[in-house]
Amino acid sequence: MLMTATTNRRAKRGVSLAIVLTCVVAAVSAVMIWWGQRPVKASIASGVLAVRASGYAADVALASIRGASLVDRLPAVTEKVNGYAFEGNLRGQFRLDELGDARLFVDLNTPPFIVIRTESGTVVVNLESPDATRKLHAELTSSR
Repeated sequence: MLMTATTNRRAKRGVSLAIVLTCVVAAVSAVMIWWGQRPVKASIASGVLAVRASGYAADVALASIRGASLVDRLPAVTEKVNGYAFEGNLRGQFRLDELGDARLFVDLNTPPFIVIRTESGTVVVNLESPDATRKLHAELTSSR
């Protein structure tokens, strides 16, 4: 079968569209990974622990905290309910052995972790460095 000029133009258009779509998907994926890998930010003000990471957030009233423990290992994650998970960075709602449902704001490669039990559930946080996590834990336990 001989290719006509119209068929040739359609083929070139299809290839161009495939290249453009591939570039768009790669760019969006790169931005999503970059956004998800950003460090967790946490602060305590006006009786509230505010945790922010990659579009996920938790505001925990200090009065609602039943316990805040510093642990070196987390139980196994059994399910990602709604969140981000890439290279040990977990943000969002997850299900864990022993803890059940929990909101995670952690980098599994940078222990320790603060496990915060509240009236409404569990929040697990760690910061960019072990020292920063320990300092936040000390602030939490002294401000309750």
